[in-house]
Amino acid sequence: MRPADPAPHRRAPRPRRARRGAGLIELLVAVALLGLGSAALLRLHGQLRLGSELARQRAVALRLAEQEMERLRSYRRLQGADSWAAIATRPAAEWPGVAEPGPFTLAQQVDTHPDLPLKALRLQVAWSDRHGQARQFVLPGLIAAVDPVLVGALLLRRDDGRPGGAFGRHPLLPPDARTLPDGRVLLKPDAGGTRAWIVDAVSAEVRQRCRTPAGLAVDALTAADLGDCEALSGLLVGGVVRFATAHPPPDLPDPEQPLGLAMDLDLRLQLDSRGHPEPAWECTDDAPAGVPPAATLQSVVRWLCVVQPAGNPPRWSGRLELQPRGWTIAAEGRDAYRVCRYSADHDGNGRIDAAEHPARQVDVRTPLGDQNFLVVPADAACPRDPGGGLDAGDPVDDSTWAHQP
Repeated sequence: MRPADPAPHRRAPRPRRARRGAGLIELLVAVALLGLGSAALLRLHGQLRLGSELARQRAVALRLAEQEMERLRSYRRLQGADSWAAIATRPAAEWPGVAEPGPFTLAQQVDTHPDLPLKALRLQVAWSDRHGQARQFVLPGLIAAVDPVLVGALLLRRDDGRPGGAFGRHPLLPPDARTLPDGRVLLKPDAGGTRAWIVDAVSAEVRQRCRTPAGLAVDALTAADLGDCEALSGLLVGGVVRFATAHPPPDLPDPEQPLGLAMDLDLRLQLDSRGHPEPAWECTDDAPAGVPPAATLQSVVRWLCVVQPAGNPPRWSGRLELQPRGWTIAAEGRDAYRVCRYSADHDGNGRIDAAEHPARQVDVRTPLGDQNFLVVPADAACPRDPGGGLDAGDPVDDSTWAHQP
């Protein structure tokens, strides 16, 4: 017999040690890759954090530069101390009160235009970030030599017939008055009332009186809400009533910022002139009804009257007074009040003209605004405004004078 064939050739199995070596290499490669990825993530995190800090620091630098720019632009005069002429180059100096992450310094470079009254500014805010690297922010700007006294001209009444108020309308017309499709203006000071007036936008002459639904403010009215309109030819007279009614009264109520709450009232006009069409006058206001004793958060009462003038040329003369509702006007008394009139010679001509609120108006031929009142306790004097002018930061004289009683 032939011997059996030997078994076919088979590959010898790989030693276990070799397989272990391959697995270790793969593990080391994976760990290396993980380490590189983690390092990249940490670096990215650090860059994002630094970017966030730099953004915050730049915002602080911008605020500081804008604050300094506005301070320089608020000069009080053209020459002398704290003036336009005093704006000059300054070396870097540390900004007080801001020390995160390190001190901020401000340098100011100023160049004056050779031919124009103009100064070019370059404000440089510098600081160091957390790594000690120098950073800076530069804000350029221009400051013209404009006498601050001329700014007050924006507040003066213009009598050339052109509109100078909000939205190109007469300055006496309030911003919340509604312009109708035909260009006229609708006025309704008291949303709870029914009376409204249609006024010419340029001259502020009242052309019609209409009836509207009670409870609708002027911005909610449409042409369909106007009814029973009657023709008028009237002049507007308006203002506000403020209150300094604390008990016991302060030594001198603040005429500029009285802190009292509003009380219910009406306005009345005692005419000295004769021959006026009917109705000769009518007034409305937004005083809180039933105050006192009802509570309110309102502090200012806005009022508006329409007077139909008489004569040729048409004019009116008379005296405006407050009519209290639920309180008393008297010269003395624990629960009594007096009415003061804001009035001063603003134009310096030596007299109190119609627009400056005299005790009694004479021959008024134009619309009037700023006919303002202040209510104080009866045992308090009507306050004067010490003023001090533009240099003292109080350019407007807000003095008051006794009006009632």
